[in-house]
Amino acid sequence: MNNYLANTNTGEIHRLATVVDKCRIDEISVLNKKYLETEAQVDALIKSNSKYDGCGYCYKEKHTK
Repeated sequence: MNNYLANTNTGEIHRLATVVDKCRIDEISVLNKKYLETEAQVDALIKSNSKYDGCGYCYKEKHTK
């Protein structure tokens, strides 16, 4: 099951269980959607590429920028 959605264009990562309208995930191009299953995968993505960060609306625990 996909629990997280990373926007490969902006680097923003959303937690799908807590998404709100302000996240605007419906505006993310299908080409820019990368789905992740676990928080460990999220952590690995953030660690491997400083572009990625948690969404300030739905994933505040990982939002640092």
